[in-house]
Amino acid sequence: MKAPDHKKVNPIFFDGFNLSDYLITFYGSAHISSHKPQDMFKKRIKELLWSLSYFGTISFGGSEFKKNRILSSNSNFKKKYLFVSNYPDSHRAFPVLNNLISEVTNKREILIVTDSKSVFNYYTSENIACIYLKVSSICFDKYIWNFKHLKAEESFILSKVKKYISFSKKLIDEYKPEVTLTVCDLHLLERVFTESSQLKNIPTITHQHGQMAPTNRMFDYTISDYLVVWGEKTKRDFVDQIKKTEIKVIGTDIHNHYLASKSKKLKNYLTLAVNPRSDELNHFLLKKIPKLLSEMEATEQEKYIFVLKLHPSMNQEYWKDYFLKSIYKDDFKMNYEIHTDNNELVLKKSKILMLVSSSIALEAFMTETSVICLDIPELYNNPFVYYDNLPESKVYINDLFVELNRRLSDDEYNQEILKKQMIALGDHISDFESSKKELEWIDDIICERE
Repeated sequence: MKAPDHKKVNPIFFDGFNLSDYLITFYGSAHISSHKPQDMFKKRIKELLWSLSYFGTISFGGSEFKKNRILSSNSNFKKKYLFVSNYPDSHRAFPVLNNLISEVTNKREILIVTDSKSVFNYYTSENIACIYLKVSSICFDKYIWNFKHLKAEESFILSKVKKYISFSKKLIDEYKPEVTLTVCDLHLLERVFTESSQLKNIPTITHQHGQMAPTNRMFDYTISDYLVVWGEKTKRDFVDQIKKTEIKVIGTDIHNHYLASKSKKLKNYLTLAVNPRSDELNHFLLKKIPKLLSEMEATEQEKYIFVLKLHPSMNQEYWKDYFLKSIYKDDFKMNYEIHTDNNELVLKKSKILMLVSSSIALEAFMTETSVICLDIPELYNNPFVYYDNLPESKVYINDLFVELNRRLSDDEYNQEILKKQMIALGDHISDFESSKKELEWIDDIICERE
């Protein structure tokens, strides 16, 4: 990931904040295409609107601010816990904070801030104080207008950040939280509240919510006082990289439902999981893997169903269409399904999971799904995060056919892989019942600050 040039050359400061840091995630995902014509149209419109603003012809960018009835009726403004929660309740990262919130005994001590209407509605239904805060994506600010080196998209992002800063400072002054918790402080709203809290000497905690590869340099920009990670392996990987933040190994309970009951479903899926990485890589996978599966014996092809598991953030319409055209062209004979979510359902029925790099691998370990991590050095520098003690699972793409057939035909060999996966799991997740443990630790931090 290439950081914005002006972060080091010409950083933009405002009211104690380095605004240039707020372009990190924008640049980190710049290589990912949405494949939506409307997104390209929106980009052009934004460029036009910003250029018109240069001449003072347009001033725009509204915001929404809403307190739920629980907060409005509560005269006790002071809150112990401030949770900044933006992932909708259907998202796999939602339980990261929600499980903690569920463990808090006195729900009156909680304040949730979100830019998601579904999150606002969820916590309103749970009778927990929540504020919905949303700034327009075409917010214009005259201060940001003065920085002529910014692109239109960058200017809109920083205008939005500047408005969030104002909101965050007012809310923190009003509710005086004792700790601020986020899922990921790299994301815009969560980062604003993290910095605003730190300026008031309020401890801040962010969380691992998926795979953390040492090669992902975005984590250089983690700013919270503490980063809660799942296991000792992650701490070892990042202890020298993350300079400003103390890494705390606590575990995670966002996946513990996988362990609650062992699957008795027939495992007849051969699953390929793809993430929003480069188009070149995903085009290659969606062509190559079906071709390899077509080389299996006809009896094996009849025995299994090929499943394409698309990451929820990918453009479903585009990738489904690309896959269907590809298998039609190559006369793919296997039965197939396409899934976006329902990880648990898919994995409990998967005999084999093929992927490049994803935390879905840990979920597969829990469901006794045999994982093959693909090595495609021509297209991707794979960090192989979960496979230090699983050399058989790091498979060069041209060797996939041989490895796949061996796991399907040699049950003793495959069972040995599954045992090794469970051992590796313990190094990556130290505790599957972590929320109560984390809250006790948080209370200790608060007491130390008093």
